Amino acid sequence: MKIAVGIATIGRAGILAQVVAELKKQTRSADTLYICPVSDSDVEGLSFDDAKAVRVEAERGLTKQRNAILEKACHHDILIFFDDDFIPHPGYVAAIEQAFQQHKDAVILTGKVLLDGKKVGGLSIETALNAIEQQGNDLPSGMTPCYSAYGCNMAIRMETIVNNDIQFDERLPQYSWLEDLDLTRRIIHFGKSYRVLSACGVHLANQKGKISGVRYGYSQIANPVYLYKKCDNYRLLPAFFQAFRNLLANSLKYYFAEPYIDRKGRFKGNWLGIKDLLRSKLDPGNIDLLD
Repeated sequence: MKIAVGIATIGRAGILAQVVAELKKQTRSADTLYICPVSDSDVEGLSFDDAKAVRVEAERGLTKQRNAILEKACHHDILIFFDDDFIPHPGYVAAIEQAFQQHKDAVILTGKVLLDGKKVGGLSIETALNAIEQQGNDLPSGMTPCYSAYGCNMAIRMETIVNNDIQFDERLPQYSWLEDLDLTRRIIHFGKSYRVLSACGVHLANQKGKISGVRYGYSQIANPVYLYKKCDNYRLLPAFFQAFRNLLANSLKYYFAEPYIDRKGRFKGNWLGIKDLLRSKLDPGNIDLLD
């Protein structure tokens, strides 16, 4: 199988360089590495002289950048998307290849996240490498069905993408929250989604390059509602629970916020979203108009 890795990036040149270095340790290396930055500073220090490393141009916005990578990778069998702060286990690519070979019904896969920095405000590269070293090569086997692939590490069967003209929804701008869920719920019309237990890694969840709390809070309301309206595989109850859970968390932690989360900004964004919902003006793209 011909396998590509795609990374959309912005504002994390130093971390990206470390991620690329770790990718070179894969027991089954990718045939091509596509990196899509917004500016030259995003890939400072990286070399694209190697034919296996390709720079892809796109406008700013996760869905736009990932769509540009999809277009370039159309001749590959498998495309693995990593966040620019995800450190994969050396056996990750090999595990994904084996899973797609053995399960012909699989159209999208995601791996097991050993540690997720978004729960603690970010992790260091050293912490990630230690966790992967401790995991060793004694990896669990098997696959379990999953409702949505996790965008920091997900793999797509490109034949399904190309034959059915599937792309990421560019109406989800900037950080494009829930773009992974949206793609998963649409692509499973043509197959199944699984979590591959032997494909693991660590998500640093570095705070550089993130959007403001207000914009993120607005997306927490607008994006679930938008996806429910457009996607028949995303039901009302999950959409409502997704939005309500965020509003509840931001409300309860408004005065006791974690130091790494702008709860007040998110709470304000939540209520701006609810206000637009009541006025029938709710739209994911409205975050471009917020401060």
